[in-house]
Amino acid sequence: LGVFAGAFKRLNEDLNMAAALGELFANLKNTRSLEDWRGFFTVLASLGLTLPEPKGIVIPEKIAKLAECRWKARQNKDWAASDRYRDELAENGWIVKDGREDYEVLPL
Repeated sequence: LGVFAGAFKRLNEDLNMAAALGELFANLKNTRSLEDWRGFFTVLASLGLTLPEPKGIVIPEKIAKLAECRWKARQNKDWAASDRYRDELAENGWIVKDGREDYEVLPL
């Protein structure tokens, strides 16, 4: 759950919603990794909340190139390079959802 483990812990303390929401929002600024974002969405889902799917996203050329390089690295099983590209995408405010045959680039 990354930086959101504390928020999830608060939910397990007799559904301490106020503390869980406080931890959730306090840690948003510390969210950097894919694990952190997965934790954020896990806590949201635990609260019964979901965010709408983004519509009409314009992906900058630099981001599209990074995502394509990451995909090629994954296909070549170069996990270190794939991780570097993933981290660079996250630093620029983007995340990649991998599928079996393709990937999707989304803003964080």
